[in-house]
Amino acid sequence: MTAESLAAQRQKDLQNSRNSHARIKRVAQDHKALNHKIADLESRISTVQTSLTMSEEEQIELFNAWAQAKAERGKEDSQLEFDKVLDGQTSNDN
Repeated sequence: MTAESLAAQRQKDLQNSRNSHARIKRVAQDHKALNHKIADLESRISTVQTSLTMSEEEQIELFNAWAQAKAERGKEDSQLEFDKVLDGQTSNDN
C-alpha cells in the first residue's frame, strides 16, 4: 500500500471509531432514560397493586407500557454490546 492509501485507511478507521464511540454514548444515554422510565412504571405498578384504584383497563395499559420499556431496553443492551464488540475490533485492527 502507498503512504496515501495507508493515510486514507487510517482516517477512515478513526472516523469509524468516532462514530462507534458516539453511538455507544447515545445508546448508554437511551439506556439510562429507559431505566428511569422502567423504575417509574414499576413504582406505579406497585402502587396499583396495593391500592387497586385503577380500572382493569388502566392496569393493563400501565403493564403494557412497562413491558414495552423493558423490551426497548433489551434492544438497547444488545446494540450496546454489539457496538462495544465492533469498537474493540476497530481498536484491535489498528
